[in-house]
Amino acid sequence: ATYEALRNQGVSKERAAQIAKNITVNFNKKGEWGSWANALYVFSNAGIQGTNRIYRALTHKNPKIRKKAQKIVTGIVGTGFTMSMLNRWTDEDEWENMSTYNKTNNLLWMIPGREGEKKKSVAIKLPYGYNFFYALGQTMEEVMYGDVTKQEGFYRLLSSASGAFSPISGGSAAEFLSPTISDPIVQIATNKNFMGG
Repeated sequence: ATYEALRNQGVSKERAAQIAKNITVNFNKKGEWGSWANALYVFSNAGIQGTNRIYRALTHKNPKIRKKAQKIVTGIVGTGFTMSMLNRWTDEDEWENMSTYNKTNNLLWMIPGREGEKKKSVAIKLPYGYNFFYALGQTMEEVMYGDVTKQEGFYRLLSSASGAFSPISGGSAAEFLSPTISDPIVQIATNKNFMGG
């Protein structure tokens, strides 16, 4: 669709193809070691490119683009804070029982229910990279409320940053360092899944 729209505007075939291919992660674009890194750590190339795009947007030389990206990130932080507060008001006990992984990697919406009924929630997976900013807002609310200490909040944000920006990630230090193919063995040996549970 991007290619077609650009062609209709008179952009050359080569330029339109280049722009359309780079709208999201370009899986053909990789450095000299990209194929090896991707073979050892699945989707490491996508992680590197995604992190690079966020960094480039937030530090863009054009102040209009930079400010727009910074406003978007600020909005995501605010959304994380607000959703955490709304979920707490909806059902504090159920919210506190939610796993940290779910809270920091999903946009969660607690659905109010009748007293004594099992509460339901809607979860929308957040995009990698931007989920860190949502986790920042969500963690700020939990620290402010006293649910999480400052030290726990700091650790949670480090863990979230690692999952959002690192091309290699995992639930434990061993899983973080091991190639993707050996993750199931490491998970069994350490008795931890990829969420750290």
